[in-house]
Amino acid sequence: MKSMSSGPRQHFALLHHHPGGEHSAPTMSCYSRSYPTKKPELHPLESAMTDGRSWEGNWKVRLYERVRERGYDSLTAFAEARPTASLVALAEELGPDDIAGVQVFGGLLAEAERRKQVTRFVRGLLVRELSQRLPNGWPTVLDDDGRLKVAVALGTWFAALERRPGPGTSPPLARWVCSPPMLSFDTPTHRFHLRAAAVIRQGARVLLHRLETDTIWALPGGRVEPGEESAATVLRELREELGLEAAVSRLLWVVENFFSHAGRNYHELGMYFEVTLPDDSPLLTGPGPYFGSESGAVLRFQWFALEELERLDVRPAFLTRALGSTSPVPRHFVVRD
Repeated sequence: MKSMSSGPRQHFALLHHHPGGEHSAPTMSCYSRSYPTKKPELHPLESAMTDGRSWEGNWKVRLYERVRERGYDSLTAFAEARPTASLVALAEELGPDDIAGVQVFGGLLAEAERRKQVTRFVRGLLVRELSQRLPNGWPTVLDDDGRLKVAVALGTWFAALERRPGPGTSPPLARWVCSPPMLSFDTPTHRFHLRAAAVIRQGARVLLHRLETDTIWALPGGRVEPGEESAATVLRELREELGLEAAVSRLLWVVENFFSHAGRNYHELGMYFEVTLPDDSPLLTGPGPYFGSESGAVLRFQWFALEELERLDVRPAFLTRALGSTSPVPRHFVVRD
């Protein structure tokens, strides 16, 4: 879920709640996208961090399951226990055959962004690179040979992170992994989002989700990517977030949503679709709630009876009434929360 008031969104494993336990499967909603079928030309550091087998299946769930199996509640904690290990080494420890260094990079950056510790993350990543290039530490004498070693280490670092893409090449590593384009931009007064949301109902109940640390509930969904149909966005989000296939039935509402959050004004255009799940979906057969993560934040999915919505903080607020109504044609709403 990209905006609404609380902003939860993207990928997480479908996990049943275990009383007394917490789930932390941080993943980056920012880096599960449509990758080209033809492998692009990669910078040497990128190619060393990437393996085709690593992208098979639900790799984000796999990545964070491995982290939890080793006793860590986040990828950052796992990496900080190995401060000089390269990203490739971290990936090999988590899974030499099915985890790529670029996935570790993406997860670490997502968690750093969530915690507002990007500078610390970049510094730590530089230390890892220098540790690999300068295993004996910083040269005690900066003669020509020492300067060359430092230049190679720093050059590799900057080439990977700052390189401008050319024809037939991949974009800089950080943007390629963690900054896929979204239909979102800033104006002097507002931030605009184009969002697609899933209305999943079973009888007289509806599926909502929120940040585990928040009290605001919203429908699952996320921001639309350029060239992507909003109905396809809904299916992609559900696949990324829950690991489930679903089907879009029809467009229910077009919503112009104006709200403020964290000192910023938002103008959101939302496309709300009725979505159905397979009869054997764990979401329909299990008791829930279900937990996952996005950018290091734990997310909770939960079913609510329609009559319960009035006592919840649901955003946009029109949903408390609209979810209990039906219309044969799409409806238009303007909401100012």
